[in-house]
Amino acid sequence: MGFIGTLKNSGGVQNLHFDSSCTVKGYTVSGTVAGQAEAGCMIRECSSSATVENIYRYSGGIVGYLKESSATKGFIYGCVFSGTVRECYEQTGGIAGRNERGVISKCVNLGKVEAQSFDSLREPDKQSTGAGIAGYNYFGTVENCMNAGHVYVSYQKAGGIVGYNSNADCDVHGCINTGRIDTPDKRYVGAIVAHNFRSGTAPNFKYATVADCYYDSQLRGDPEMIAGYQIPESGQTALPTLSFTSGETLAGIPAEH
Repeated sequence: MGFIGTLKNSGGVQNLHFDSSCTVKGYTVSGTVAGQAEAGCMIRECSSSATVENIYRYSGGIVGYLKESSATKGFIYGCVFSGTVRECYEQTGGIAGRNERGVISKCVNLGKVEAQSFDSLREPDKQSTGAGIAGYNYFGTVENCMNAGHVYVSYQKAGGIVGYNSNADCDVHGCINTGRIDTPDKRYVGAIVAHNFRSGTAPNFKYATVADCYYDSQLRGDPEMIAGYQIPESGQTALPTLSFTSGETLAGIPAEH
């Protein structure tokens, strides 16, 4: 469900803009620009201040489900969301609910992402996997993105950038979070990634990539409370608020970001 229901293989959308009078209401796979975007698609420089409401997984401020193939990548590039996404079940994000083998690059979420039941079809306080950019990342890349919006998940897996990096080939790099992250869960909550994939045994763990990422250490009293689960030690840095407003470039972050 969206302005475009399914953007088919190698389709392209650019410079579509939706104001706060727009509302998308769907049962599953809902986003403002497109419900689902398939292999080779490009969604570029779109913005939305809409409200997206979804009952059964895969909801995003721009796209519900970025569903790509191993042979052909699809992209969401330079998009901004400043509305509200409300999800009754799981896998929701300010840009995309699920990123499957796609690339989300230079996108910003300024809006609210809320995974909590608003419909009698779903029991309250059982919702999971929400984030400012992509709720669920499966063989996907999220790069040079920023979240400054509020993320609330009623059960677990709440992230500033990604809720769940689900395998070793996931890649999150060059991202910033200055938004508030709230969930009752104390383990799977992260300013960058809530739950990161890890396999193997110490000291030879293999992680999904989290690199050159930064978050505001003053979001909570103790920045370790939102450090995420199984994040590589060198992958993210907590900095005071002033570091994000001084105008100085952060290592690994493009200057224009």
